[in-house]
Amino acid sequence: MTDAAPTTRPLSTLANADLAELLDTMDAEAPLVQRHIWLIALLQWVRGNGRSAQAAAARVDIFLDVMDVRPALAEQFRRWWQKLMDTVDDATLLSDYGFASRNAFVSELVERLHRKLLPATPETADAGELFTLVLPDKLDAQWIATLSPATLERLAALLTLPAHGQAPHAPRGLTHWQASLIEAITFCTSNIRAVGFAPEIRLRMRTPARADSPFHTLSNDFETLRDAWWDLHCNEPEPDAAQHLADAATQFKAKLEACRQAAASVYTHLDSHGISMDLVFRLRQLRERVLRIRALLDCLMGEDPLANSAKLLSHLASVGQDQRSLGVLLSSNSSLLAAKVAERSSETGEHYITRNAKEYRAMLGQAAGGGALTAGTTALKFAILAVGLSAFWSGFWAGVMYAASFVLIQLLHFTLATKQPAMTAPAMAAKLKDISDPSAVESFVDE
Repeated sequence: MTDAAPTTRPLSTLANADLAELLDTMDAEAPLVQRHIWLIALLQWVRGNGRSAQAAAARVDIFLDVMDVRPALAEQFRRWWQKLMDTVDDATLLSDYGFASRNAFVSELVERLHRKLLPATPETADAGELFTLVLPDKLDAQWIATLSPATLERLAALLTLPAHGQAPHAPRGLTHWQASLIEAITFCTSNIRAVGFAPEIRLRMRTPARADSPFHTLSNDFETLRDAWWDLHCNEPEPDAAQHLADAATQFKAKLEACRQAAASVYTHLDSHGISMDLVFRLRQLRERVLRIRALLDCLMGEDPLANSAKLLSHLASVGQDQRSLGVLLSSNSSLLAAKVAERSSETGEHYITRNAKEYRAMLGQAAGGGALTAGTTALKFAILAVGLSAFWSGFWAGVMYAASFVLIQLLHFTLATKQPAMTAPAMAAKLKDISDPSAVESFVDE
């Protein structure tokens, strides 16, 4: 193995190459597709047989050991890494990866089927697509999460690049990763504001949320936070720079929470006027964007940025698995429908719960009426069977008679004991919707 020039080797053989062969073929000046295939092969070598996260993490240490003992090779790898970072937009990866691109079930299903049936190409400048190709295995999220603090420090020393070319007005000392985090938060903030300002969302918010909308100043609060962080870490800090940063971070996080609560007020309108799957999808996306911003902030200014960054990348690798899964798509859409059915059942179930003697007497009368109608229905069923019709017509007229009986029970506001558990269970569960609130638990016990 030499450090002077890369060895030419067919790309199809890289998948089973060992580390020495991979490093021999590393070429920063190679075409884009060849560089990406080399990266895919390198991560395949890290995974090994794909059975042990600890073994994969140990291979990362082996790779770093080679870089430590061969400085020329390490410098060559840094040039290769710089070329990759100049090619792909990692800020878009950090901000958008894992979010469904379509808000309709059928179109999202078709897109996922397309991804499963047609292989993706490494000839792409999309960081999200490349991330999927590089980390396609469930093991990837696990071995990234098991990297030790010492390994993360060594990786950071090898991969850290200056932020030139990405942030033209960035202060001195800003790294490429930090600039990408800031840009990703900017993208997420813009997405949150776009959802909050959408007419179909804004008009359904509560009046106080519309009158004093937190979405208006969200970007300004982030810019204040960004400038405070720049002043403390990249410029000559003022004596009160740390306090200014803490205040700006508190203000921005409070505004994020206010945006989330304002968007959550839309659910009240949906409960009153009917469900909209499109709106629920967008509201959930907004909530996930808020969570993504919090994770990005931890990577930028948390107590342990390296550990937080590894946690974020591990999460993205796991989310990538969900984004490609048809089962997860079906489950998430089913959960939306099931949640709404449960909510509607809980509203109906309130009528089956008595809280005082008057309500108990009313429920007793309704139950007696339902029982009487059911007894009459049963007698009529035997009368139909006694006529001696064929099996088809006996079943048909018995079904018609039962359907008419149940509709009559509903119209007369009678009740059936067989329906009470199914109706009251969602109503009781609704009492625990916010279990962190002591009053909610108290209300559940009283019920």
